[in-house]
Amino acid sequence: MSDIDATGTCRAALAWAAERDYTGWNKFDALASPFLRAASLGTCWGRLVVTQAVKRSPWNVRPLLGVPKLPNLKGWALFAQAHATLWTLERNAEDRGATRMLLAGIVAGHRDTPWGWGWGYPHPWQDWGFYVGADEPNRVVTAYAVEALLDAGRRIGETGFLNAAARGADFLARSPDVLSRGDGRAALTYVPVPGNPWVVVDVSALAGASIAEAAAATGERAHLDLARRLVRFVLSIQTAEGAWFYADPPSASPIRHDNYHTGFILDALLRYARATGDEEPMAAYRRGL
Repeated sequence: MSDIDATGTCRAALAWAAERDYTGWNKFDALASPFLRAASLGTCWGRLVVTQAVKRSPWNVRPLLGVPKLPNLKGWALFAQAHATLWTLERNAEDRGATRMLLAGIVAGHRDTPWGWGWGYPHPWQDWGFYVGADEPNRVVTAYAVEALLDAGRRIGETGFLNAAARGADFLARSPDVLSRGDGRAALTYVPVPGNPWVVVDVSALAGASIAEAAAATGERAHLDLARRLVRFVLSIQTAEGAWFYADPPSASPIRHDNYHTGFILDALLRYARATGDEEPMAAYRRGL
């Protein structure tokens, strides 16, 4: 695909999203329906079955089941970065305005916590190791929010989003739990639930990259050592094929390898290396590609 085709496709996707006020359905949003929450009987397996049934249906049954269209702030972070990238390429004022609007929406959608500012999904959801309610902060959405506030804000020349990004980095570094993996390595849990040791590998990579980028942008280096430990943990568990298991230990989840989560990790390793000048992740990055 040529650069012109890529830009045109990006613009078409953003126009489609803007017409819908950047709201829509999410593949894991079934539990936003009161009916489906009741049908799950409030159990882990019930919630997983309901979520997977809606996700895997060959038809979009969400309107029939009362699943609303919602603004997903992880998506807003990606939209903001796309608009900001187009602004740097073409200097279209509409892209700059859309970027600012989306970033302001991300800031407004934060939740204040004892550890910093966090962001979450707009619907309840069940993973293999935990259940969380709508808008409850987690490290994945927060990492994307921090990345967008830094990257898109920088591209459009807006420094006013740095404080929000720094508070998000605080949440990533300080919220429970930070788990030692020995030998200068650490892992993070997905959600701030004390005593829940369930580790999803890409969470540590995403958080490490966003923490490092926040340190580079703000000069606040208090969490930089943690970012380094997180990345070293991720590097230490890459498989011989260049991939990563979804969870650590691998037996904690039936999800094994996929290019989806490995892609998250590779992108995060490159971001960390660029933010810090640390070349250690690059061999693993090339194997993963």
